Amino acid sequence: MVAVIICFIVSLFIFLNLGNAIILKIDNRNFDNYNLFDSFFIGLALTGAFLNLWSLFLPTNGTTLLVLFGLTILSLSLHSKLREKLKKYFILSKTKKTFLIISFLFLLIFSIYAVMKPSNYDTYLYHMSSIQWIEQYKVVPGLANMQERLGFNSSVFVLSAGFSFNSWFGQNLFIINSLSFLVFSVWLLWITFRQKGALGLFALLFLYFFLNQYTTHISSPGSDVLPNIFIGYLLISVVLNPDYLKSKYLLFVILPLFGITLKISIAPVILLSIYVLLQRDRNVWQLVKKGAFFGIALVFPWLIRNIVLSGYLIYPMDEIDLFSFEWKVPKEKVVFVKSWIYSWAKDPTKDYSVVLNRSFGEWFPIWWSKLFSINKLFFISATLAPTFGTIYIFWKRKEQKYPLILAFLIGYICVLFWLKAPDFRFSFGVILFLALLPILLLESVQRYFRLLLFYGQ
Repeated sequence: MVAVIICFIVSLFIFLNLGNAIILKIDNRNFDNYNLFDSFFIGLALTGAFLNLWSLFLPTNGTTLLVLFGLTILSLSLHSKLREKLKKYFILSKTKKTFLIISFLFLLIFSIYAVMKPSNYDTYLYHMSSIQWIEQYKVVPGLANMQERLGFNSSVFVLSAGFSFNSWFGQNLFIINSLSFLVFSVWLLWITFRQKGALGLFALLFLYFFLNQYTTHISSPGSDVLPNIFIGYLLISVVLNPDYLKSKYLLFVILPLFGITLKISIAPVILLSIYVLLQRDRNVWQLVKKGAFFGIALVFPWLIRNIVLSGYLIYPMDEIDLFSFEWKVPKEKVVFVKSWIYSWAKDPTKDYSVVLNRSFGEWFPIWWSKLFSINKLFFISATLAPTFGTIYIFWKRKEQKYPLILAFLIGYICVLFWLKAPDFRFSFGVILFLALLPILLLESVQRYFRLLLFYGQ
């Protein structure tokens, strides 16, 4: 557990300061608007993009970690503003001291869970193997031919390889999911402390149910936890304060673009990036240039890794079939893998050919009968989200309307995508966000009745 805490501190130091460094470089005017949590996730995303590029030429291991640590120290030594902001994190008010004690308890709990035996079956099937290949070799052409799942190219794997601390402790410590989960949980707890009323309750319930869903998965380097953290962080931030889309735009450009390299199913969140860039510059040419810059930096290395590993731009999407390299995975194998993903989520007890030939009316009752009661409740509430979302937007100020509409629209589209492979762990963050929307109405309803009482007197 002590080793895990050391890994947490070192990784947090790197992500936080690299995040601050890029914010200072690109969005200096709004530098102070980004809090510790924003900087952490921006730093994590940029580090993941860097490791995708690094892995094209070199193994991703302890040497890579030393390079990242050196870059962090260099950036701190060159920029006094970074050092000043780092010092501010240690200035504690009375409220912060109380909050820090609770956060320390969270740290101990997450450290314990981080060293538990992974309960995710896929960890032993291909997660660990993928990470070991990344640690020992640069990206291997056609590796997916050896085992189809080795072509799954979530950026979680390169991050886990770069931050396994194998060279430090003689064993792999998969801390990326657990550290990100810890930071996300502390952020939700901070909202609960700072926000009164409906928003505080929303954050507290989101934290409780998110912990309940994923706690046993955080010791695994799987690809489900981190993308759900990303999309939960983004959508809740928009609801918390729609003005964040202006005051810290980098957050809503970098996280969505890098997020698709974690899990392609959260691709609709890119709408946030497009919206933010459009708001900052209506010039089409400038928009294209900025979009291309961020896209190349954050997504392009991941696409190259996909091509080298499997011969496909996005694996296992056989619909995008552009190349004919000799190492390319045969199309029938790609279709087989994709079919199993879709069918397993609906009914893992039957062959994919049987499941995929069922109509919605045939597979849905079978899938529904196997759900836990709480997940049934979440699903029903999420399907009613358009109604709750419309009412909530109607009661908000006019200038906040469009960001909220966009956040809810992204959630709805993600759920529609999820229905192709409806396992709750794949998209629980979005489903939970939509399912808890009625809570956000409480404050608006309370305000409405207060106005009625006031005018009725």
